[in-house]
Parts: sequence; C-alpha cells; structure tokens
Amino acid sequence: MNRPMTLVDRVRIERVLWTVDFLIHDIRTRGRRTIRRELRANLQAAAQERGAAAAIRQLGSLRVLARGYLDAQYGEGALQPRWLAALWWFSCAPSSSLRSRPPVWSASGRGARGKSR
Repeated sequence: MNRPMTLVDRVRIERVLWTVDFLIHDIRTRGRRTIRRELRANLQAAAQERGAAAAIRQLGSLRVLARGYLDAQYGEGALQPRWLAALWWFSCAPSSSLRSRPPVWSASGRGARGKSR
C-alpha cells in the first residue's frame, strides 16, 4: 500500500539521516554520501508502505546502526580515525613548534632600531 509522504515524514527521515551522518563522521565523505543515499531510499520505501514513524522505529538505535557502519568500514574493534583527535593535534602542533624556537622579535631586546646612542 502506497502512502503519500507528508512534509513531517520527510523531516523525520532527514533528521534520522543527519543524526546518522554525524555519528559516522569518521568515514570519508564519499562513503557517507553512499550510506545516506541508501538509507534515505530504504526509509522512503518503508515509509510509503508502513509510515515514517514505523520505518524509523524499525531501524532501532541510531548509535548501534552507526557503530555497525563504522565496524564495517574499519573492522570491528579497530582503531578508527577521530576528527576530534585530529582537531586537537592540529591545534597543539603549531603551539608546540612556536615554543621550541625563540621568537624573532625578542632577539635584540631593544626593539626594531637596534642599539641606542
């Protein structure tokens, strides 16, 4: 039985897709796009048969679903790239390299003119 998709149904499906996309953000963009397309098509087909609420309910926990996608991509229990860890390293690396060498502007201690007379 085909049910017409209402605006509320579409918004519910998109919210699920946004949530799953956020949870699988460690997968590269092309892979995430493929997952979103496949999940959107499956949810829309199920929503036309049973309704959007029932289709979303049948997914189960979105965290468990996302963990399944991550395990399929990187292997179960394997180390996975983390974008927050990368952000932390990129923010710390410049500050540690600045601490390792003295600043240029404090070389003379007297400013830009050099020796005073």
